[in-house]
Amino acid sequence: MQVLKPLSPGAVVEVMFWTHAGPVLGIAELLGPCSAVRIGLQPFRFIAMDDTDLRTLRTAIASSEEYLTKLEQM
Repeated sequence: MQVLKPLSPGAVVEVMFWTHAGPVLGIAELLGPCSAVRIGLQPFRFIAMDDTDLRTLRTAIASSEEYLTKLEQM
């Protein structure tokens, strides 16, 4: 997740993003920011997600892996 300023690690947030397979919504715990720059990346881990959103996320990841495998074989 890209943030304007780092948020407190351990904070619980609602995360929503769009994939080519559809939207994904879940509850996540923020982890420590990747760097100390003003605008940076802050990792998170999902702690709760609806089954439908989990299927959407798994579909998006699987199809991305298939695409990357095909690219590597070229």
